[in-house]
Amino acid sequence: MSTEKMKKELESAFRSAMRQYAASVNIITCRARGTWYGMTATAITSLCADPPSLLLCINRGNNFYAAISEASEFCVNLLGTQHQEVSAAFSRTVENPLDKFSSGRWNCELDGIPYLVDSPVNIFCKVASTFSFGTHDIVVGTCERILGSEDAGRSSPLLYTNGQYTSVSAVN
Repeated sequence: MSTEKMKKELESAFRSAMRQYAASVNIITCRARGTWYGMTATAITSLCADPPSLLLCINRGNNFYAAISEASEFCVNLLGTQHQEVSAAFSRTVENPLDKFSSGRWNCELDGIPYLVDSPVNIFCKVASTFSFGTHDIVVGTCERILGSEDAGRSSPLLYTNGQYTSVSAVN
């Protein structure tokens, strides 16, 4: 078997394996060139508590990539099961980035970074470091502030696995 064919088979098997991975659905937002930008993402994780920080992985082929590359700050909006439509809207490619914000209730702080008002949690970060690996850039953000809605403890997190949305059920 050729090396190229083995590589393609491994990539296909990897994609299939990762479809089994249940991941939290989030919307990353930022402000660049005076405009709001956002995208749905599952490639987000906490990095450490000292300093409080997270990392996000963004494909350089994604339309959002140029905006986050220019932004010095961003917000990670954690989604609950009630946000499926908002997630779907931010997954689409649109000509005008502001069109995505017609889904959901959005506001912004003094810094102009948009956040989903009824998100269980909004995590505002300053870009601390960025580095490339493969097709993606890994952005490390240090947390500047965190907002939580009144319903934060009552909302079930929106998850994505096997190409569909799902939620958590308690295990006894």
